[in-house]
Amino acid sequence: MSLAAEAWDETAAQLYDTAESYRSVASMLFQARQHPASIAVAAAVVSFTAWLNAVAARARQAARQARASVDAFESTLGAVVPPSVIDANRALRTALVTANGLAQNGPAIADTDAGYERIWAQDVDAMYAYAAASAAASTLTPFDSPPTVGSGQHDPAIAETAWSLIAAPQVVSAGGHVMPVIPRALRALSRSPITTFDACLSTATSPLSKLGSLSAPTDFAINRLSSLNKTASLRRAAALLTHPGQVGGATAEATARLGRASSIGALSVPQSWAKAAMPRGIEFETSDSDYVLIDPSNLLW
Repeated sequence: MSLAAEAWDETAAQLYDTAESYRSVASMLFQARQHPASIAVAAAVVSFTAWLNAVAARARQAARQARASVDAFESTLGAVVPPSVIDANRALRTALVTANGLAQNGPAIADTDAGYERIWAQDVDAMYAYAAASAAASTLTPFDSPPTVGSGQHDPAIAETAWSLIAAPQVVSAGGHVMPVIPRALRALSRSPITTFDACLSTATSPLSKLGSLSAPTDFAINRLSSLNKTASLRRAAALLTHPGQVGGATAEATARLGRASSIGALSVPQSWAKAAMPRGIEFETSDSDYVLIDPSNLLW
């Protein structure tokens, strides 16, 4: 939780910096030229920076509550009876019972058992207090989805790429349903001594399953972005194979470690392909060494 608090603080700082950068750029754009387009951009940036600042504030609050959870845990750890004290109590009782042939240790055994019950009472009080503190620390304000700052009329190629991110609002929405459930379960556990932990968490089962159900569309979206990237790489490779001389000349050389294959750009190909496709003036040696010298401009970064 301490690491989570640090991560939330870092996220909040980055969001604040991003919002300030957006505001600064929009201000310079508006001051440089008061054109209808710049006015529209400035208005959109105002809405977006307000959202960034709100998210940053909630991220900082999440960091504070994560630290409160750490404090609650440390306080509970100090309040519960150490295991060594419990072991000593049980060992004393065993010794008293073993030497109780004439029932002379009856009062001492009763005192030992009473001490053991006090241990349990102290631990129970500490755990109920911890459940209540954890419930308070885990009650977070859900994050809002970003505002729509465009008209929705985009280039088809941009729209083809952007649709893959449609799962993000679903994650925000599902997180908003899940976040209130855990605190309610912890409060129920702290108030009801006879309530089992499974019963307290029964209301969390359905909201938590929503996050699991989002893995499929999210994975699909990520795979879609990956396929678009691979398509762009293949087009680049096809250009290298079709017109090798039209792709930048040799500049600084780079040394690449190869196995059994040779390289054209970022592709691993048979050595015969590479020798045929390499531009003039670039060394290509594979007979006595596992290294080749290739043109960095032909690499796909």
